Amino acid sequence: MIPRGFGRPLQAWGGAPAAGGPGAPGAVAPAQPHSQVLTISFVRVAAGRVSGTLAPYADPETGAKLFTTFEGRLSGDTIAGGYTTHVAGTADAQTGQWTVTRRRP
Repeated sequence: MIPRGFGRPLQAWGGAPAAGGPGAPGAVAPAQPHSQVLTISFVRVAAGRVSGTLAPYADPETGAKLFTTFEGRLSGDTIAGGYTTHVAGTADAQTGQWTVTRRRP
């Protein structure tokens, strides 16, 4: 995943270095971070609805551990819905919308 306007991929929580990683004092961001797959740790599909949870990943600006849940509705080749992301140990949350469309050959 690459957040709009951010220009570089998100990093899975286990993929960020623990010491000197993003957000740590004296940290130096890597010049070209590589893409990583963000794991869906849970997903449920029933009656045209999808819901799930992403495995934790690093906040691209602070390096903090993030948790995200999502939900959506299937319509033809498109699933669209919303998500909620929060920082570990806080009540602060951000919400947004997402859409994915299947490409047929």
